[in-house]
Order: sequence, then C-alpha cells, then structure tokens
Amino acid sequence: MGNRILRIEPTYIDEKTKMLVGEWYMVEEIGDNLFFAQEVTQYNGNEEPIVEGLIESILVGFMPSGVNHNMALINGTLYMNELLYWKWKPNSNEIFIYGQKDQAPDDSSEGILIDELTGQGFTWYEVWEGDDISGSVFKRKL
Repeated sequence: MGNRILRIEPTYIDEKTKMLVGEWYMVEEIGDNLFFAQEVTQYNGNEEPIVEGLIESILVGFMPSGVNHNMALINGTLYMNELLYWKWKPNSNEIFIYGQKDQAPDDSSEGILIDELTGQGFTWYEVWEGDDISGSVFKRKL
C-alpha cells in the first residue's frame, strides 16, 4: 500500500500563517509537558532501537501545504517523531488542529493555541479541558 501523502490545499495564506511557517525549536516548557530530560528510545522503520537518551529539545516545522513535522533532539541528533497535517481551526487564526498520519485534521478537535507569535518565536498552549495548563515556548531555528 505504501505511504500515502495527504495534501491540504490552503485557500488563502494570511500573515499569521506566513509568520508560523518554518522550523522552530522548543526552549522552555510551561506546566507538565515533561519533554525535556524525558528518557526515550527511538526506533527505526523495522521497530529496532537505534538510540536511547534524554530529549534535549523538540523541533517542529510548519509548511503552508498543511504538513507539520515533529522531531526530537536526542544526544545531539535529530530523530523524526511524527509527521502530521495541520490547519487553523475553523473561525480561528490562533488555534491550530492536526491530523495523524494520512488523516486530515478534525474540525471539532480542541487543538493548540498559538500565542505571542512573532518572527522570532511563539508560545503554544494545549487546549484541553482540565485543571493543568501546559505549553511550550519556541524560537525560530536559525
């Protein structure tokens, strides 16, 4: 069956989307994310362990086509974590929603709030029901 790439065609790319497009790395966690210093094992395509270590940072990338990649920096090397599809939640240019693998984002998803977006960085917050607020601060990858 092979890998299927889902392409989401943007109808209009606004200034906020243009600013978000690119690669960003996590510099700080807010709340209980616990990515930094989390011990992980990365696996290859055959599900064989290839590296064990602590997460030093997370790198995310947004493309205007709706593709979003998520990578973990472990022992100084980047490893692919997830390839997702993203778009702004309907009627919002502050919350993005995402779909896993070959699925388009579900418009009813709660999503991720993008806050304080500039050309150099942003903060995102997970938009979940509950008591805890968790988020991450990202800076543009040079």
